[in-house]
Amino acid sequence: MHINIRSLIHKADELFDYLNNFVCTFDVVAITETWLNDSTEDLICMNGFKFIGKNRLSKHGGGVGFYVSNNLTFKTRDDLNKLGGLDFETFAIELETDPSTKNFVIVVSYRPPSCNAIYYLQQLEIILQQIDVENKHVVITGDLNIDMSDTNDDVNKMYLCQLFTCYSFDQLITLPTRISVEKQSIIDCFFTNFPQQVALCGVHVHDISDHLPITATISSSINKNKSKYVKNQQIYSFSKSRINKLNEALCINDWSDVLLCKDVNDAFKLFIDLFKKLFDDCCLMENVKKSRNFLCNKPWITKEFSILLKNKNSLYKKFLENPTGIRYTKFKSIAKRCSNLNNKLKKQYFSDLFQRTKNNSKKTWSNILKIINKSKDDKNEKLLTSDEQVLDNPEDALNKHFISLAPNLMKDFTKNSEWKQTMHHKLSNSFFCLDTSFEEVVERQKVYDPNIQVVSNFELSGKFFICDRHISSMFQRKMAKALGVINKVRFYVPRRTLNMLYNAICVPYISYCNVVWAGTYRTITDPIRLIMKRAVNAYFTANFVYKQLTNKLPSIFNHYYTCSNNKRQNYIRSNSSKTNILFFHVYCKGPRIWNLLLKNNFKIDSMSDVKFRQKLKNFILNLRIKFC
Repeated sequence: MHINIRSLIHKADELFDYLNNFVCTFDVVAITETWLNDSTEDLICMNGFKFIGKNRLSKHGGGVGFYVSNNLTFKTRDDLNKLGGLDFETFAIELETDPSTKNFVIVVSYRPPSCNAIYYLQQLEIILQQIDVENKHVVITGDLNIDMSDTNDDVNKMYLCQLFTCYSFDQLITLPTRISVEKQSIIDCFFTNFPQQVALCGVHVHDISDHLPITATISSSINKNKSKYVKNQQIYSFSKSRINKLNEALCINDWSDVLLCKDVNDAFKLFIDLFKKLFDDCCLMENVKKSRNFLCNKPWITKEFSILLKNKNSLYKKFLENPTGIRYTKFKSIAKRCSNLNNKLKKQYFSDLFQRTKNNSKKTWSNILKIINKSKDDKNEKLLTSDEQVLDNPEDALNKHFISLAPNLMKDFTKNSEWKQTMHHKLSNSFFCLDTSFEEVVERQKVYDPNIQVVSNFELSGKFFICDRHISSMFQRKMAKALGVINKVRFYVPRRTLNMLYNAICVPYISYCNVVWAGTYRTITDPIRLIMKRAVNAYFTANFVYKQLTNKLPSIFNHYYTCSNNKRQNYIRSNSSKTNILFFHVYCKGPRIWNLLLKNNFKIDSMSDVKFRQKLKNFILNLRIKFC
């Protein structure tokens, strides 16, 4: 399956529910426009799948990836992922199959409309040349933003068709994948070099995005982890009619073979086989389909709400059949009602659930995992290796390693007897270490991290280590993941549970190595805390001024700030104060902070509130000035 989801982090739950509605299970789900970054990759987990992908580095948006079933054996194609350009995203994986068949290479690609189509096709040809040499089954899917419909006579479509034809690829999607009031287009494609093995292929109807999902079923022998593979469950019925039918079958059946058998073990085995055959014939339900557990996974959905969801789906299908503005408006209206009602019911359900389990921490954590769609059992098996060989008894290897730590460290110590001169009595077997110099610490630390920087004569007295990779790993990834979990559950859990979450998954990162940095005088830590408070205060003050200048505040604040008449653009007049309370009030403090930002080349352009806050935040973090 492929779907252009447009922000995966906000639609991961909806995608999970959509996949559960299918009778079959998808092994690979390709995603475009994930809109992820390194700090949000861990917030889109899905039970039974592992997510891998490539994020856009230059700016917001874009990004591609795969949800791959835990039952599959695959590897990422780093050689192909290095190819291509910076203006578009391409990511490839390879699925392992039986030795007698070819492996499958699946490539997902997204070309934004701003990317030059000719340049994109040139880079895509480099990837096709690399794959063509390997002689493997290849699938290329994604959103190429090139309309492949028959009514389109664009030259980019002609070049794309010629490119894939040269490498014996066929395009299997023939129905529109993006339908709007103005246009219907096929911009989500599915190219393959083995169309004869594609059993089913088509477009599904779902309003998870403005792009319709496309799916394909391939008949192949892909290697699956048998230990994790679960067969379809057999369902039996024990109704009165079936039990009566079983009793009649047991009475009519010929048991002479069992009675005449001389070996008791063989007779018992024969009896079990006959009984199981009769039991399956009478009680086994035939043609049992996989139950759609949409409502089971969402117990907060009421009967009235389910009827409203059916109406929404019906309106969406009518819009796709005849896309008019009136039908689109009706669909959007009822879709908004469904979204608001779903959030309200879900919040009420989890509030009651957490209230009932407030004294049980185990159930509380279990409910939190339900909200973020993460299962405790959904973990990949990790093996301990040594010299590229898997260890059968990893506990023995770990014990041996830790036992030998002290002897190995003793070998590195240099014998020195200078310390004995300063001691009154000498002990033959005593142990003493000399003071470590700052240069020795730096030299030893560079062995572990060559990118470490040493900063001297900083704002505070002393010397500090700054390790960009360590800080990035600690705060940007781990801390962002913890805050992302809290942000995802904050609408559904009480404040008491949020405090527990914060203390459990956030405080340990904040207090990391506090034995080193916290054991000092307040005269050193207070200036840092004061700088942080001033930066936060400046952020909210400047945001308040921006809203007042753009007329987004109530009319009572209209007289607060006025633009100056001089040549300096966007500057505002200062407001006088006669008391200290008024001096630090936003009425007087706003012009000072606003003009100070403009003085340091902060540019004010026409933008939304969200973009302004993001720009202001980055500017303040990168600016070292004293906010008064």
